[in-house]
Amino acid sequence: PPRWRSAPALDLDRMAALADDGLLGGAAADLAVPGLGPDRPTSPTRLHTLLRCPYLYLLHVLLGLDEPAGPPALGEVGQPDYGSLFHAVAEEIFRAHGPALCAKEKTLEAWLAAAGPIVDRHFDEFLEQYPLVGEAVREAQRERLREGVHDLLRYELGLGARRFVATERVFGEPVPVELPLGGRSLFVRGKIDRIDADARRTLVRDLKTARVTPRVGAEADPDPVQDVQIAVYGLVAARLAGQWGTPADVGVAYVGPRGEERAFVDDFDAVLAPSARDWLGIAGALLAERAFPRTPSPADCDGCAFQPVCGDRFHARAREVLAGGGPTLRRFLALKHGPAEEED
Repeated sequence: PPRWRSAPALDLDRMAALADDGLLGGAAADLAVPGLGPDRPTSPTRLHTLLRCPYLYLLHVLLGLDEPAGPPALGEVGQPDYGSLFHAVAEEIFRAHGPALCAKEKTLEAWLAAAGPIVDRHFDEFLEQYPLVGEAVREAQRERLREGVHDLLRYELGLGARRFVATERVFGEPVPVELPLGGRSLFVRGKIDRIDADARRTLVRDLKTARVTPRVGAEADPDPVQDVQIAVYGLVAARLAGQWGTPADVGVAYVGPRGEERAFVDDFDAVLAPSARDWLGIAGALLAERAFPRTPSPADCDGCAFQPVCGDRFHARAREVLAGGGPTLRRFLALKHGPAEEED
């Protein structure tokens, strides 16, 4: 079962509310929630969790439950360790060579040669703490990292002319970024993997080591779980453009391990930003009302460590709770398209 990471004191009323569909309401009026004020900002990752499943957010973020501890995989570098390793390598490459890469000052072969020692050094340091078993396994994982970096460099050189702005750009520290959402604001902080600019647009990219879903066919429209992280980065980049010396017009993209993109470049303002403000408005209302219902969508439960807490067939009950609730719960149900999904 999940284990406690840190546990606030809970009275009996709170425990009863927790057992009753996550709708804490007034029983948790004094429970501090991130995001509603500048003294306690939230992050794009936490907002992703909230919009995926508010009940998961309650358990993991607010109450401090974590996934069970276990030994690392010995035959490959597992997640999130591989993602952290890859981002550390990419950060050093871009800090050292970002402007020259954007200006395409060298050939791909030359950039691959320059990246090689950086890859090897980070991997050797990583092996001091991560117990991969056997020389063949270690070399296979070194090659995996090398190929990932090579794919990233190929992708970078395939982009159009642009100006390097930053890598791993921190925002919201020490002063959180306020995102106005009608009658309420959310306050955020975080870090953006890559920022460039061309003649008229700031280009924000988030690097992923898992495959991203391109915007084709049924996947073309914005998705609140899939796209909220990059949407928040785009809203922040637009809001801080004056401070950063970048264009206020923004385009965003996730970049996957083979250079595949899920991008909102030409239509960020028209398509993703309005959707994101609606999602974030719902997120803010859930936080303010201390309402953390279970998701009505079975897809949100894939890979969730807390499924034993919810049981096997709760989605119909979740839909009933949302449909019979107030405006915020009904908006969340509409966001999830819960009534259209079949019970598993």
